[in-house]
Amino acid sequence: MSKSKKSRGQRRRLKVPAWYYALLGVIAVAGSLWIITNVETAPPDISAYGLTPADPIRGDLNAPVTIVEWSQFG
Repeated sequence: MSKSKKSRGQRRRLKVPAWYYALLGVIAVAGSLWIITNVETAPPDISAYGLTPADPIRGDLNAPVTIVEWSQFG
């Protein structure tokens, strides 16, 4: 085997400084905290969208997403 070919165990590894991993960790924690603190916990009022409980709404009224069926078959 020639000297230019290296076995799998002898491959050259990329050396990344520890501060890089620390910076990635700080960014991940800060992003997670920002997402958690900016989430609206109160469900939207469906009357603000012109909907009433009599409309054909599918799913829980307190869900973050409300699907309204606007078509009729039959």
